[in-house]
Amino acid sequence: MTREDIIDLLTFARVYDGRVTIGKAETAAWFLAVSRVPFGIAQQAIVEHYSAPVEPGAEYPRISPGHVMAYFRARNRPDSVPVPAIEAPKASREHVARCKALVAEMITTAAARYQLADADPDVVPRWRPGMDKQDLARRQVEATRRRRALGGVS
Repeated sequence: MTREDIIDLLTFARVYDGRVTIGKAETAAWFLAVSRVPFGIAQQAIVEHYSAPVEPGAEYPRISPGHVMAYFRARNRPDSVPVPAIEAPKASREHVARCKALVAEMITTAAARYQLADADPDVVPRWRPGMDKQDLARRQVEATRRRRALGGVS
């Protein structure tokens, strides 16, 4: 929405709640809060806010940007949009087995890239993606103990 849309929106809300003026500060605050909401949805949020049932004698709150955002989010939840089904035959057992084998091979290949070189046991290894943290902690403790025994670390 543009600033002019926000002014139109606040003017529309003024009809319901009797706002005396619409200032620059209020317009700027609403613009920062609800500018990504389409004008029609924001206008519908105002209509539904002021047409909801109220207890007799109860004070009705003026609409705020939070009300508009709650209305927008409630109508745009990912689970409210139907996901189209893809028509396809069921996967065969052989296809599933091939895919599992391919994934296992990819995991093994990626893990091999991050293996520690065991050439120098006195070097304290550092963590890398894909490493087992317990094994790393054990190796770090062992390397530190070896260095202390050799007098390298106090």
